[in-house]
Amino acid sequence: MAGPEDQRASSPVGPISALLGVVALCMAARLWGITRESAWLDEVFSLFPLSEASFGAYWAGFAELDPTTTLAPGYFVVQFLWSRVFGADMLSVRLFSVLLGTLTLAPLFLIGRRLINAQAALIACLCFALALPHVFYAQEARLHVLATLLAACSMWSFLNALDTNKKRWWCLHCFFNAYLLLTSVMTVFLFSVQGVFFLAYHRRPIKRFAGWLCAHVVILLGLMIWFKMRAVENPFWMGPPTWRELANAFVVLAGGRFSNDTPSPYLAFPFSLEALLLLGFAAAIGYVWWQALRTKPEDASKSTALRLPFLLSVWFLLPPCLLFVFSVLWHPFFLYRYLLYASFPLYLFAGAALASVKRPPLKTALIVALLAVFAYQHTVRLARSFRPDYRSAYAQVMNAAAAQPTRLLVLKKFLNGLPLKYVPGYDQEPIDYAYGITDLHELSVKYAKENGAVWVMMWRWDQMEAFQVHIEVNGLAAKRHTFGGMPPLYLYRLTSSPSPKPSEGAAE
Repeated sequence: MAGPEDQRASSPVGPISALLGVVALCMAARLWGITRESAWLDEVFSLFPLSEASFGAYWAGFAELDPTTTLAPGYFVVQFLWSRVFGADMLSVRLFSVLLGTLTLAPLFLIGRRLINAQAALIACLCFALALPHVFYAQEARLHVLATLLAACSMWSFLNALDTNKKRWWCLHCFFNAYLLLTSVMTVFLFSVQGVFFLAYHRRPIKRFAGWLCAHVVILLGLMIWFKMRAVENPFWMGPPTWRELANAFVVLAGGRFSNDTPSPYLAFPFSLEALLLLGFAAAIGYVWWQALRTKPEDASKSTALRLPFLLSVWFLLPPCLLFVFSVLWHPFFLYRYLLYASFPLYLFAGAALASVKRPPLKTALIVALLAVFAYQHTVRLARSFRPDYRSAYAQVMNAAAAQPTRLLVLKKFLNGLPLKYVPGYDQEPIDYAYGITDLHELSVKYAKENGAVWVMMWRWDQMEAFQVHIEVNGLAAKRHTFGGMPPLYLYRLTSSPSPKPSEGAAE
């Protein structure tokens, strides 16, 4: 870790100006396209109760609509307060996430400056500003961006507490960790990172570590009592994770994608540069470790030199691996969005490696190359939205309905029906719902033959071929429109007039 003298020497006015530029870039990346993003199911859970007049009614709405969210109320309390001041509409609440995501740059910069230097901190902030998963969740009215901010604040206060041993830093650190756990239960694995590093490098005097451990036992006991009070049954809806999901979590943390799906079909060209991004981070990790291992005794003790790569490696590897093990052995709750805070060490590794390059032309070329890869991955946003584009699909249905009355059959009311309530001009009258493959097949044919035509909307449906075969067998003509989303949202126009082959169109 850099000492105070090193930090002052590496913190001229220049990096502050550069940091302001990174802040502007960070905010621009998060604001770009935010108004074209339709609400999706997770956001509906956050937005729907905001229409209540009192906090009690708001909280009761949560308990009824999505009981699991009441286990971690940290985000939802501040979301309610924000909505009372700035508005409860979708854009206003999303702007709260944009603000939280941008504020995360501050503790990340301070961590990087303390551990390495200001230049490395700036590079780490640049990676964070452009990483697709962080951009995605900073555009969403959900808890994950606040959890990421609190995790950064937790680590920043933890490092200050270790270095200064001042009571105010320890108190601030415990506050951040308690609030972090109340915001996202899965961030408990960050405590493991801090505990391992504490024992490895700061265990003496042992009473200091014992005090830290006791404070966190109290925090965990408080959380367990809260869980017992909530009595939520079966909060885990997913199946056990596979090794592929663990590997994909590390890929997502690198910042070149934001989901389990490859971004290749949606990029400017049909290939992704994720592999280059991963190789670059792997090279940075190897370089920082190599520099630490070759440190000469007269420069610093080997133990001190290894602190940086040790901390960053544990921070990056331990939370995903622990979450995976717990998901396999206890309850399945492995989702990469619970691990966004584990991406910070990758960006700090990149900052440490690039900041140590001695030749300015080479350093500039490497930073430009990093920016180019991130910029290319952002081309997924040029022609489509991140989330299913219910707005455009519904507008197309309503435009057709203006000329001729029509019906819209939506597959899965919970997944796709609830978000439709947040599209402009929403009208329940022409909408009906299919709840599975039997309903979908029967109602599609029924409405098409009764009315002459019907629209069918679906997202995240894995039996498309069976659907198309069914409508062909029943003599229906089909035209499919493809809308934004990754995976895309599909809107079928089925008519009772037969057609030799179903045609396919695209509408963004």
